[in-house]
Amino acid sequence: MGPSSEGRLAAALELAATFLLEVLGGAGAVWGSSEFLGVRRGNNATAWRLVSGCVGLWCLLRWIGVHALGRERNASDEVLACFLLQVLGGAGAAAASSRWPSSWPSSPAGNGPASSGRSRRARGAAAAGDAAPRRGAASSGARRRAAAAAAERAATFVLDVGGGAGALWGAAEVCYLRRGWGDARYGQPSFDFWRYWCAATFVLCFGRWATSELAPPQKDARSSSTELTAGGAC
Repeated sequence: MGPSSEGRLAAALELAATFLLEVLGGAGAVWGSSEFLGVRRGNNATAWRLVSGCVGLWCLLRWIGVHALGRERNASDEVLACFLLQVLGGAGAAAASSRWPSSWPSSPAGNGPASSGRSRRARGAAAAGDAAPRRGAASSGARRRAAAAAAERAATFVLDVGGGAGALWGAAEVCYLRRGWGDARYGQPSFDFWRYWCAATFVLCFGRWATSELAPPQKDARSSSTELTAGGAC
């Protein structure tokens, strides 16, 4: 496969990723967030399916204009897309992640080196006088920057990885492709089928996210859904 073929393949995969996150993700965001917020129940599921379908159609038209036809982004559309795909999309991803089976590692309760770090700072203050407060201020600024970077990375993980699998999970239910409790065997065969697809989507989205976030990327080449959907509007 030559360089031009690799470039076309990469462009096609990126286009597929934007379709998943921005079109299916739009419909899934409304569907999943309505469940997450407790406003979608069995007696109004058809109405929410209609709303989600209309939102998905709007997202499809936006995606065609921006990514397929290369039209300039409209600022008001991008503000709406930003809210839909980042705010509602985050809630929808959380709702979907609670439905299809996945294991999330728990963070340790303690911060082991904290006490030793404090004692080292105390020894430094005794040895260097007022140098410790300056080091403490610099350390505090570094911690804030690290916390902000970690929060940004966590947000892109939720939107780009959890949101990718959640988009497929929600859109399949919106389109009646995934069955529910009222169907034969409580829809369990359909649930299992789509769980496999969501797991594969999760792995692919994680690979894309890791390539963008964990490898040292060029900032202007980064293509997470946060930047794709915001378009400078957020």
